[in-house]
Order: sequence, then structure tokens, then C-alpha cells
Amino acid sequence: MSGPGRDQWSPASWPVSLRWRLLAAAIVLAATVATIAALSRDGDSISEVPVVAAAQRWTAGHPPGELLIIDMPADKAIFFVHPSEMDGAIAAVDVPEGTLVSPQMLRPRQRDDDTRRTTLMRFGVNDEMWPAPGPAPGNRAVFSSSPGGCAAALVTLVAVNDDGVVESGVTVEADPELAAVLSDGQWWIWESPPGRWPLCEPSRSNPSPTLDAENRAVR
Repeated sequence: MSGPGRDQWSPASWPVSLRWRLLAAAIVLAATVATIAALSRDGDSISEVPVVAAAQRWTAGHPPGELLIIDMPADKAIFFVHPSEMDGAIAAVDVPEGTLVSPQMLRPRQRDDDTRRTTLMRFGVNDEMWPAPGPAPGNRAVFSSSPGGCAAALVTLVAVNDDGVVESGVTVEADPELAAVLSDGQWWIWESPPGRWPLCEPSRSNPSPTLDAENRAVR
């Protein structure tokens, strides 16, 4: 069971295993850049330019997440984004963790972005409650207050990170109504079957509606 906390996005609150994964991604990226640099050398001194790499998955339509700065030979760096170009940028597509970011992956902030009514929320999921090979983006998840209980919400996963041996971190996109439901409790989370898991009925003591995968109220 897990719910979002005020400091859930703080790097200091991330599981040690996630921080190790980010370090591993940095090492892989550094090795890639070193290989590019080695192949580019022709005996002359080659200047290096910093470029941006995604340290975690970036979701399309949202501001970029954690990033890494990598030095790259100038003649190769022209194909990627300089750190100075990140100000005000929005991810134009889903960018996988460990990707060197090209200009085509970003777009300028638009008027609609300032009025965006959705937010990304991250939760821990016990892999023992999820069929092998575990949760994946696009899966529909049941959020319930008890194992096997009715669903307070059925939500589509937008991102998954393996945080440990028996737990994964899953991210969902929520409008204000769904965010209010998900932030108000501790949840058991598992994959919804094709026929959809039964939704909870609103009670007089708790009139808040349950929500389906499209974040619409079910009354």
C-alpha cells in the first residue's frame, strides 16, 4: 500500500534502488559519449559542448523531468539539445529514461499548458499483486482501499519505474477530481481484468464519486 506524499518528487525521498538506476543511466550515457568522442578524434583537439539526457521518463505534454548534462564533441552536439534550451520547454513526445534529447523531442510552452488541469501522481505497487512481468505503461490499474475490494478508481498507467525487488513505482495522470480521490488514502493497486473491476458505490458518509479510466465521475 502506498500513497503520494508532499515530498514524493524530492530526489532525497526516492528509494536507493532508483538512485542507483539513475547513476547507472548516467554511466551508460557517459560511456556512449566517450565512444562518440573516441570515434571523432582525428589527432586534433576537439571542443566539447554540454547536451541534455533524460534521467527518467518524460511524459508528452508535461515539463521535462530529471535530466543529466553530458559533454559531447561539438560536431556531434549540434544534433542534441543544449541545457540553455530547456527553459520553458515541454516534452513533445514520451522520452525514455537514458535518452539523449534531440530538438524534435521538445516544443515551446503553449497557452493551453498554463491552464492544464491534470497532474502526474506516483505510487508504489507490490509486484506480487500484478501478473508477470509486472506493470507496464498503458495497463489499467485498480486503486482499492483493501486487497480484492471494490475500485475507488480505475486509471491507466502512463509510466512505470522498477524501484526494488518486490515494488514498482507507477505514474498516473489525474485531473483535479481524480487527484482528490487518490491523494486521500492508502491504496492497494493491481491490474484491472479485461471485463473491468467492480467500482465502489458512493455512500452517504462518503459521497465522493468513484472514477473510471477516463477520469469521469461514475455515480
